[in-house]
Amino acid sequence: EIGVYGDLLVNANAGTAGGGFGGVAVAGNALSGNAYVRWNPNVPDVRGKNLRLSVTLKGEERTVVAYRRDEDFEGEYDNVRGSTRRQVTDYRRSSNQFLFQTLWLADLNASVKVRDAQFPFQFSLPNRLPPSMSHTLGGGSKAEIVYSVTTELVDPTRGGGWFGIGSNPYTHVTPFQVVNPQPDLERARNFPINIPPTTEAVNLLCCIPRGHMTLAAHIPMPIVASGTEMQMGFEVANNSSAQVNSVVLKVKEKVIACAEGERETRTVVIAENRILAATIPGVQAKDSHNRQELRQAKMGTLVPSQSMKQQYISCGLPAAALESYSGRLISVAHSVELLLDTGTFVSDPTVAADVFVYRQQGAGYAPPPVTGVYQQQQQPQQPFVAPSAPPVPPGWNPVTAPTTYQDQPSTNVATSTGGGAPTVEDLVASLEDSFDAIADTEKWVQAGGGATFTPNDLARIMSSVKLKLAQPLVMHALMQAPGARAITCEHVVSAARASEEAARGDVARQMGPYCVDKQNALQRVKPFL
Repeated sequence: EIGVYGDLLVNANAGTAGGGFGGVAVAGNALSGNAYVRWNPNVPDVRGKNLRLSVTLKGEERTVVAYRRDEDFEGEYDNVRGSTRRQVTDYRRSSNQFLFQTLWLADLNASVKVRDAQFPFQFSLPNRLPPSMSHTLGGGSKAEIVYSVTTELVDPTRGGGWFGIGSNPYTHVTPFQVVNPQPDLERARNFPINIPPTTEAVNLLCCIPRGHMTLAAHIPMPIVASGTEMQMGFEVANNSSAQVNSVVLKVKEKVIACAEGERETRTVVIAENRILAATIPGVQAKDSHNRQELRQAKMGTLVPSQSMKQQYISCGLPAAALESYSGRLISVAHSVELLLDTGTFVSDPTVAADVFVYRQQGAGYAPPPVTGVYQQQQQPQQPFVAPSAPPVPPGWNPVTAPTTYQDQPSTNVATSTGGGAPTVEDLVASLEDSFDAIADTEKWVQAGGGATFTPNDLARIMSSVKLKLAQPLVMHALMQAPGARAITCEHVVSAARASEEAARGDVARQMGPYCVDKQNALQRVKPFL
C-alpha cells in the first residue's frame, strides 16, 4: 500500500471571520508543516518507477458570476407555444493563481527501504498577501480567495501528475486561511482625510428650491480595523428652509467579482449610526416666515464653516468586515458616507470618502513561530501552534527526516530587464501585481530608479497603484528619487489627475516641496484639486 498525508503547524483555533476549515497563517512569517508518506516499491502502479514527494503552496482567486442571457427556445414558455426566445441564467467561472511554490522533499524508488516517513518542511510567506475570504454576492455569484498546501507523489515523466493533471491518486490537500499583519501605521497613510466644504442646493420635489446647505467632514484615521469604532468629524451650515432631522453615518462595503468578461457588483451598508440634529449648531432651518432670511437662503448666502465647532459621529465596524483588497478578479472597497436626513420629498446633502479596512485577527490569535525556526509539533511552550489536520492515520510509524526549507524569496524589486537602473516600465509592471505598493516603490528608488520623471511617468505610476489610498505614500517614496528635484506644476497636475479623487490633494502635497515653479501652482494646480 502507498499513501500520502500532510498537516500544517498553524493557529488552528484563530477566530477569524469566514473560518471553518484548516488553520490561520500570517503573511510575512514561516508556514511550517509535515508531509507523511507510506511507501512500498512493490505495488504494481509504482514498481520500477522513480517518484518524487512534493509539497506545493497555492493561493488563488476564484469567482463565479451569474448573468442573464437570451436563447432560442422551441416549446411552451410563458404560456406561449412554438419558437420563441427566453431568458436563462448562466454562469461564468474564473480563477487566478497568484501564489505557487513547490518544495521537493524526497525521491522514492526501489532502493528506499523506509516504509513510513515524515518530512518536515517550511515555506516563507510574502510580507503581504490577499486575505482569505468567501463572499456570496447573490444570485449564485461568489468571490473567494483560498489557500492550500498539496502533498503528493509525482511521476516526473508525466509532467507533474500521475496520469495527468488532477488525476493523481496519491494526493492530500490541506486548506488554510491567511491574514495580514496589522499595517505599519507609521508608514501607512495615517494622516486624516479632509473632505472640503460642499455646497448643495436643497429642493422640494426635485424642483422647488429651498436654499442651500454646506457640509464638510474629516476622517481622523482612514485605516481602521474590523471590529473597532470608526469616527468622523463634520461641520454643517444650513442656509435653507429645510429642517434637518438627523445626521447619518454609513460605512459601505463594495465587492466586485469578474469572470470571463462578466461582472457582478454588490454594495452593502455594513455599519450605520444616526444622531438627532436638533442640538447641532448650524443645522436649524431658516425661518420660512422671515423674508430676509429666506431670501438670503435662496440666494445661497453661506455661514462660514470655520465659525462652527466640529461635531463628531461614530459607528462600530463588524468583526466580519472583509479586508480592502484589489486583485485581478476580485476587489473589495470601503467608503464612508455622511448624510443630512431632511425627510420626505427633500434632497439630502451628502459627502463621502474611501477608507481602508483591515481584518482584525481573532481573539484566539497569538504570534506565529519566528521565521526560519522550525517548531516541533510536541512543544508545549507554543500552544498557539497546532496541526491543522487530525493525527497521522492509525498504524503509521513515520521516521522523521531533516526539515526542507524554502529558499528565502528574493525581494520584490522592480529590476531592469535590460540591465542598468530600473525603469518606469519596470515599476509599473511590478505595481500591477504588487500587494505592497509602498515597499516596492521604495525598493525601486533604492535600486536606482527615478533618475528623471516626465509628467506621463508619474501618471502611469499613480494609475498602477491598486489600493488607491496608498497613492500619497507611493508618491512620497517617489519624491526620494533624484528626478524629484526637477518636477514642475505640470508633473503635479498629471499625477493628481491620475489619482483617486479623494487622494489628489494628498498626492499634490507630497510633491509640493519639490516643485521648481511653485509660483504657477495657483493657476495650474488648484483647478484640478
